[in-house]
Amino acid sequence: MDHRVRNQHPLSELPGIRVLFQSRDNPLRAQLAEHLLKHLGKGHFVVCSLPEQPVDPRVANVLAELKIETTPEIAAVMPGNDAPDSFDYIITMCDQSTASCDGRDELCPNIPDNRPGGCWAFANPLDADSEEGVLTLLRRVRDEMSNRLCIWIPAAMHAHRKRNTGRVAQSSI
Repeated sequence: MDHRVRNQHPLSELPGIRVLFQSRDNPLRAQLAEHLLKHLGKGHFVVCSLPEQPVDPRVANVLAELKIETTPEIAAVMPGNDAPDSFDYIITMCDQSTASCDGRDELCPNIPDNRPGGCWAFANPLDADSEEGVLTLLRRVRDEMSNRLCIWIPAAMHAHRKRNTGRVAQSSI
């Protein structure tokens, strides 16, 4: 599926829980998270990742090992006028944990203060000493991220339903 088709509609009009994964160090973790959530979320999520770049072949390889397909061209293309407020969740992939992410304002300037998400700490695969080391670390991050998403997805879906139920109730008053 070519994700560029999505440019024809504002992100805010697409159905599903809108999630942005971003990484300030490199796109590998954000691309991995994007495709894992698309796969595990079974159509309930509209997912983008930043920086926008073609899917790294190493990401495609470690996902293919689990029979998860990636688009060969662009991981995700956000319409240019979509602001961070268009997302239900903005999650930053970094080497720090949420507890130690005191510098979030400087490190993650695109995240509105009230936006759910936070920092998810995963090792940086590019810190490995060799290409085989990058792949080994990328597989470990893939597995850790998959486990985290399996816990996060039901919670995000529950919170989304709860928020939408509140909106419906308020609009009918």
